[in-house]
Amino acid sequence: MAAVAHSLAAGWISLLALRVILGLGESFYTPAAARVLKEWIPQRERGICWAVFSTGNFVGAMIAPPLVAWLALRYHWQFSFIATGASGFVLLGAWLWFYDSPERHRMLSSAERTVILNGRGPAPATVENIPTLKLLLQPAVLGFFFTRFITDPFTFFFVFWLPAYLQTAHGFSLAKTGMMAWIPFLGSDVGALSGGAICDWLVRRGMDPRRVRQRIMVVVACLTPLTLVAVRVDSAPLAVGLITFVMLLQACWNTNLTTLIIESTPPQYVARVVALTLLAGTVGGSISTLVTGRALATLGYVPVFTTLGFTHLAAYAIMSFGLRRANGGSPAK
Repeated sequence: MAAVAHSLAAGWISLLALRVILGLGESFYTPAAARVLKEWIPQRERGICWAVFSTGNFVGAMIAPPLVAWLALRYHWQFSFIATGASGFVLLGAWLWFYDSPERHRMLSSAERTVILNGRGPAPATVENIPTLKLLLQPAVLGFFFTRFITDPFTFFFVFWLPAYLQTAHGFSLAKTGMMAWIPFLGSDVGALSGGAICDWLVRRGMDPRRVRQRIMVVVACLTPLTLVAVRVDSAPLAVGLITFVMLLQACWNTNLTTLIIESTPPQYVARVVALTLLAGTVGGSISTLVTGRALATLGYVPVFTTLGFTHLAAYAIMSFGLRRANGGSPAK
């Protein structure tokens, strides 16, 4: 409804208010998806399923600009908001018609229901009715919170600053930037899907889901310092290739981090924990964007790329400490 109402905006104040309302509505999607994944998807398939969900954002971001531009030019800008907002009601109708919990879904056979319920894995022990602040202060949740606070700025940096970097450091024109800047985001799609698929493949071969995801994240953390190379090479194609690869790694990291959060959290708290970590990522990304602007103006790109290269190693250490505390000093099982 907020998206459709954008067509009624009469100035920047009303537009801002509608953007805020739209953001509030969108904030429910990812925590709800995490809860659905916990309920519906067996552990051996969670990585690829979460990757499919998360890459929907990137696919939508590629489809939307030409579609919206065509609608605006053909029918006026107001209609572009009406059409895209109304499409949400179509999806809502499909959701209300098809969705139910596995225990009650009318379309499941007994065999399918058994596979889903048995594939959920053991639920971590917990105490009922934990307030949100107390939940945040749990060692594992706090570790996940600061992990996203530290590593989400990696994505924010390349989303906001990649075009400027290509133009400043490699002399790209605006047209050439438009031709090349989308490639690293394709790497994000590949990284999310491959990271989820590889982890699921290992789980199906008997490895513990949480331990596998942590090991993949260790590998990613050891490879992200390639940003130090990317910022120092003179070849523009090589720089774009290295940036594409580290964005692939970041997407692989996020896929396995989110599924690790889901698997480490009791079902009744999954949505809240995922929401708290998303909040951490958004706050961290917002702060980093402001700080990065000043750092680039005074220090240049090399120190910024260097700092980004080691954020995943620092975040992994924090997350591991939180998980060990949550398990009484033992590694996550």
